[in-house]
Amino acid sequence: MRCLLLLIILSVCIKPATLAAEVLVKNMAELHLAVKNAKAGDVIVMANGTWSNAEILFEGIGTSTKPITLKAKQKGEVIITGKSNLRIAGQYLMVEGLVFKNGYSPT
Repeated sequence: MRCLLLLIILSVCIKPATLAAEVLVKNMAELHLAVKNAKAGDVIVMANGTWSNAEILFEGIGTSTKPITLKAKQKGEVIITGKSNLRIAGQYLMVEGLVFKNGYSPT
């Protein structure tokens, strides 16, 4: 009984640690929202497939131990084509597994 009471008190009194999230995005609207809400340690996973005319602004503030990561669901299976670009702004941001093919940057 004492252990249960102690656990209840601890769960109410101790601020929960911020947990990193892994967010799967399937379109540009979801990607923009995920980037906007990303916190240190979060991973934004782009669904496999062709992303045409993808103008991506990947911005945020990660840390050396908890970077914010933008990655392909499967390395090499996210193809960015057409009028596309990737701009990166912030600190401790990582990009993994994206392929740029048959396209050009609008800027």
